[in-house]
Amino acid sequence: MRVHLKRSVGTDSAARLLRAGWFNYVKQPFYRFAAQAMPDSKPARKYVSVAKLNRIHQKVAATLPPVGKAGDVILFSIIDWHWRIQRPQQLCRQFARMGRRVFYIESTVHSTYNRHLLRDGYRFTDIPEPGIVLCRLFCDLPRPDVYRKPMARLHMEAFANSLENLRADHGIVAPVLFIENPFWRPVAETFPGGLVVYDCLDHHAGFSTGTKAMEAEEERLLERADIVLTSSAGLAEKAHGSLLVRNGVEFDYFSRKPDVVKRPSARPVVGYYGAIADWFDMKLVLKAAQMFPEWDFWLIGAAYPAHRQAARDQSNIIWAGEVPYAELTAYLYGMDVCMIPFLENKLTRCTNPVKVYEYLAAGKPVVATALPELELMREHVQVAHNHDEFLACLRDAMANSGTSSEVEGRIAWAAQHDWSKRAGQIEGAIHGRVPLVSVIVLTHNQIEKTKACLNSLLELTDYPNFEILVVDNASSDGTIEYVSQLASRDGRVQLITNSSNTGFPAGSNIGLRAARGEYFVLLNNDTVCTRGWLRGLVRHLMKDARLGAVGPVTNNIGNEARIKVSYSDMEEMAVAARRYTVDHLRQLLFVEKIAFFCVAFSRRVYEQVGPLDERFGLGLFEDDDYCNRIRSLGYKIAICEDVFIHHELSASFGELAKDTHESLFEKNRQYYEEKWGVWWPHFYRKIR
Repeated sequence: MRVHLKRSVGTDSAARLLRAGWFNYVKQPFYRFAAQAMPDSKPARKYVSVAKLNRIHQKVAATLPPVGKAGDVILFSIIDWHWRIQRPQQLCRQFARMGRRVFYIESTVHSTYNRHLLRDGYRFTDIPEPGIVLCRLFCDLPRPDVYRKPMARLHMEAFANSLENLRADHGIVAPVLFIENPFWRPVAETFPGGLVVYDCLDHHAGFSTGTKAMEAEEERLLERADIVLTSSAGLAEKAHGSLLVRNGVEFDYFSRKPDVVKRPSARPVVGYYGAIADWFDMKLVLKAAQMFPEWDFWLIGAAYPAHRQAARDQSNIIWAGEVPYAELTAYLYGMDVCMIPFLENKLTRCTNPVKVYEYLAAGKPVVATALPELELMREHVQVAHNHDEFLACLRDAMANSGTSSEVEGRIAWAAQHDWSKRAGQIEGAIHGRVPLVSVIVLTHNQIEKTKACLNSLLELTDYPNFEILVVDNASSDGTIEYVSQLASRDGRVQLITNSSNTGFPAGSNIGLRAARGEYFVLLNNDTVCTRGWLRGLVRHLMKDARLGAVGPVTNNIGNEARIKVSYSDMEEMAVAARRYTVDHLRQLLFVEKIAFFCVAFSRRVYEQVGPLDERFGLGLFEDDDYCNRIRSLGYKIAICEDVFIHHELSASFGELAKDTHESLFEKNRQYYEEKWGVWWPHFYRKIR
């Protein structure tokens, strides 16, 4: 689906925007707001010309490399790129150098009635480095407070439309979705096939902008993300099962002395750069400045007004303000001693300061307050537990910056913590969450249905690591020739032929034995897939080891997996499916049995349960039997409410004569009841 914004913005164009999206906006009370907020008669609007927007997008298209094997990254930021270069930007640089295309979604959100008109709901603002583009999303609503309030439903819908257009314009498939601010969780989760990574880089509740609502939002993200990264041991304790990836340094940049070095004066200089906010111990710096009046204390970065006010009479405290990242080493190399004077609180106890790595890469002596992460660096950092110790450490550091071997030791230590190594850790974690999945499709004639199924598999499966094993049960309608040609063109497809119709259980077992994946999916050939389906099934299995098997919701099946949905063709199906699954993200419906028109389970479960029971012949009851066997081992079975598969229902068995079908049903039911007792018919969920 595409959304095209018109140049003039008013109630009509707002309505066009809403109607174009894949959400059912009609039920939302938006039009009244639009009529009030964006009257057509409102004068003095300024818009970027369509021609200029087109030039920007053409430049991006020409600059971005084609989609590579590494895949794409969409990073939902906590700060705009040019505000201050920190962990998010450094990781993006590394991913781009690894061959990934990076779309950096800035924290600033545009809205048409007080900003610029954005093409297709998003706007590229800069290309800071090859392979990286900065992007701002569009919201035809009051701008959200991204730090204090969780994302509202209407904001999520608008952002999701923008993201869908970004995907369509640039061929983004199965990206890694990095979230730096929990605010972005709802929209990141809507991206079909995306791997959601929460990079927990701070104790957000410790900031002055922290709220209970955002704490709850972070808890949801910690629970639902595919991967959780933490930057300190303190954060890792909060996020159980996370991967600890500490901060690092752009070593080549910080270890190289610049041609021009800046100093505030010829006097000794104690320096600091970074945010000078409520966690900054201004009282300690004032004490130091008063004790050492012959030194200059050089503070670089945006400062709270209260801190500036407190030091207004201290002439040897010099405020430099923010400086560009490209000039930062000129200031760093002008410092004789570097300091990190932080207060001890919940925020700083979970902080792993990026600046300490940068200070050490330049070989500078560092004096810091006793934060847990800095205690681990005592070999190279002087750590003080109170103000008096801090002042004593400053005196010692200024008198003795260290022997040449100590300076070299600091630099060598920093070299071990280059951002490339941190990105390598993350890449390993990402690859670990993309195990090979074997999709087994059993065929017996019905070539047109098979074509539709396999086409949807190959075109819409936005999971980067899967194989398709087509097991053919003696088709005579050209299916074998068609699949053979498909397999010769696409290495993901394999064909296994049987000389006779072995039936569903035996044919499935043949495919399962040949499968190489860590996870298996049995998929009927009378199905059509939707975007994100395979990631959705596998995600639930990977997140919960208690799950033995999962299946999707569908339009047509004889049990609880059937939902109320209507459509007349496959395009409408995709829209209806997306609407339903987005409304039920990460939700499971636990049941006793699922139908095997589409079922996923792990190799581990398969090896414990064993193959399908081939005594069920052509089929019927073998799926109920297998579910019982799974549950008997203590596993649970569930329907994934956020995965939809279109199903024709009984395409193969519908070709059997009525009496043959009834005879098979009774025979297999009798065998099932010999194993498990009375069989109870399936039932539908209650549909409101």
